[in-house]
Amino acid sequence: MATGIVAHGAYVPKNRLPLEEVRRFWGGLSTPAIKEKAFPSYDEDPVTMGVEAGRQALERSPFGAEELGAIFFATTSGPYEEKPNVSTVASALTGSSRIRVVEMGGSPRAGLQALLSAWEFSASWGKPAMAIASDAPIAHPASSLEHGLGAGAAAFVIGEGEGATTLEAVESISVETFGERFRRRGQSYLQDLELRQDELTGSVLKAIEGLMEGARISLSQVEALVLPDPDGGTPARIAKALGASPEKLLSLTPRIGDTGAASVPLGLIVALEKLEAGKRILVCSYGAGADATSWIVGEASIVSRQRGRSLEDILERGRIRSYGDYLKLRGFLVQKG
Repeated sequence: MATGIVAHGAYVPKNRLPLEEVRRFWGGLSTPAIKEKAFPSYDEDPVTMGVEAGRQALERSPFGAEELGAIFFATTSGPYEEKPNVSTVASALTGSSRIRVVEMGGSPRAGLQALLSAWEFSASWGKPAMAIASDAPIAHPASSLEHGLGAGAAAFVIGEGEGATTLEAVESISVETFGERFRRRGQSYLQDLELRQDELTGSVLKAIEGLMEGARISLSQVEALVLPDPDGGTPARIAKALGASPEKLLSLTPRIGDTGAASVPLGLIVALEKLEAGKRILVCSYGAGADATSWIVGEASIVSRQRGRSLEDILERGRIRSYGDYLKLRGFLVQKG
């Protein structure tokens, strides 16, 4: 039996802010391709969102929580800088202390890296593993970088199973960048110096071209493309450079904003809930380099998506909030004593 994705789950906060509200307040908008964004309530954070996504994945999984050998958790905005966020996630999901936990962060690339690490663990040790990417990146409200930042979570159960969605190939590159989105230790908000060339497009193209050459596949054999999408428009630019049809692009960024480490994994879930078995998905993430992966959809993903609420159903349950509500619930307005 093959090792691969046997179940998936997702969570998106119900709070939604139309970005026209941001334009109206600030007089401009840096991410016009994003129509609205999801954001957590006062009692939500990447840990709670990750737990919700993980529970849905387990409800759809042929494996029970007690069978998991490891949980890989990716976030750039966890509530703790020191104290493993993933241990809280594991306790909530499994109730067991006999489990390996690994936390990954540093860039939006962490989400796909967690999925690859879960696959490698399961393939090496023969035990099921879970990968969770949950994020709610935040920048100063006066910064244009903050306009399109959203929130969401994606979870995957990896294990041996008939009809698992299998990993076909991987290509990774690493580059040093300067001035791109970053957050220094001890700081609350993301920054972007905007003093750079377009490293994202170059890195993603290099990784995808290397993957296709190594795996001997062509874009005509790819049914769906999931690419980094910080602004709702980047994937179209990359697809044009690749010579790929824009109809193959799948992204939730225009609907819920840039969800950081969860963005690409959520795009993969869109593909898993849309495509039939045997179709190929090319998934690439970015962050001081890129990871490009190719997956073949299996019957297990078809079964998984038929249990419980679909991602589309979750998306449709959003609640429109005002910009004032957004500022309060995101903690921008804090009364000083």
